[in-house]
Amino acid sequence: MDNGSTTQPTLALSQTCQLCISADLTRDKEKMRAKLFLLAVVLVLVSGLVPPATTHAQSNLLSNGSFTAFGGTVPDGWSTWGTFQQSDKESLTTLIRSGPYSWRQRTRPGLPTGGGFQRVTVTPGTQYTFTAHALIWTCDDTENQCRSEEDGTWSDTSSGAMVRVGIDPSGGTDPTSGSIVWGGFSSPFAAWTNLNPTTQFGLLSVSATASADYLTVFTYYTASQSMAFHDVFWDDASLVASGGSGGSSGGSTGGNTQPTVIPTARFVVSDPQTRADGSQVHVVQAGDTLSAISVAYGVPLGTLREYNGMSANQSLITPGQAIIVRPAAVTPTANPARAVSTQPPTPTPPGTSDQADTELLGPVASAGDGVTGDNGTGNGSETTPPDTQAVVDLTGTDDSAEDGSGDDDDSTRQMVQGLALVVLGFVVVGAGGMIAVAGYMVVRRRV
Repeated sequence: MDNGSTTQPTLALSQTCQLCISADLTRDKEKMRAKLFLLAVVLVLVSGLVPPATTHAQSNLLSNGSFTAFGGTVPDGWSTWGTFQQSDKESLTTLIRSGPYSWRQRTRPGLPTGGGFQRVTVTPGTQYTFTAHALIWTCDDTENQCRSEEDGTWSDTSSGAMVRVGIDPSGGTDPTSGSIVWGGFSSPFAAWTNLNPTTQFGLLSVSATASADYLTVFTYYTASQSMAFHDVFWDDASLVASGGSGGSSGGSTGGNTQPTVIPTARFVVSDPQTRADGSQVHVVQAGDTLSAISVAYGVPLGTLREYNGMSANQSLITPGQAIIVRPAAVTPTANPARAVSTQPPTPTPPGTSDQADTELLGPVASAGDGVTGDNGTGNGSETTPPDTQAVVDLTGTDDSAEDGSGDDDDSTRQMVQGLALVVLGFVVVGAGGMIAVAGYMVVRRRV
């Protein structure tokens, strides 16, 4: 009796607890559903506010932008320009940002200006952004190559080396064109140690709106001082559509230290100013280097130094400085005989002395100024200066030229001299014969 009474309350309590637990689980599920519903609503709202990214805007339009494919010394899809002596792939991990290679351009020794370019099909009226990563190593230490066990490897920053990137919106391939939009200069110099063998590439960028069906991107390196080693490394370049029609901009970031960025400036465009003496000069702008001026005007660096009285290794120039790119034409020296003569000129047949006078007093081409010499090749060959040529006598003191009798007198005089020589010859021969006969007679008498 007592056992039955105890069992019934226990069963009732157990059933009541089960009902409570079931109710709690139901409430928890409902709360979870509500939370998930709210989360879904938030996601839908956020996705409506953020515009979807298109595949076109994210795709790299450049061929071999990572510089991983090299069919030769130049990466596939790219071309070189400028005065670099060598171009090849770089496989040293320290000098690579990503992938197996970077693109290395170098000159040893010298003062180069140059880079690479690639032409791409685009949509006119669309703005594009070109980015590339660059690293510079310059050194003038031929013995240790700027390396030591304690300090690792460093760059000689006195080279004044700079890099930037540009876009020609019209698709041209001339790096000196004034239509190119250039980004700012940057100087990401390389330096590393054995404990920290990594280097930080500088990021360069520029944006421009395409004006044709093609667009050309350019990389650019220049320096202000000659060095034993000039090396630049390019990696991870890309060209993407960055929006609709718009303006152009450029900049650069990165490097081991924050680089000094020069405001956007064009390449040295061949636009000389002509002086009164006929010489042509280029007025130096911010960012110009002697090497870049040499490339823009097609004048060898050594010749440019010679024009401006610079030493063999001098390269530093300053904004506002006038650099002679074409020397003044040489003014021929006046003929002294013509200057002092008080007599009227002697009449001469057409095409004789007048022609000689023209050749004597004609313009003189100097080496390297592009003036065509007597050979008509236009290669700057130098003609003989007037003061080294025979001076033509134009004073008219030769009276025999007036009546034409001088030639007859000369002929008669020459004939008489010839006959005299013949007679003298006979006399000498006859005397010799007589001497020979006398000698023979003496010998015969003694025998």
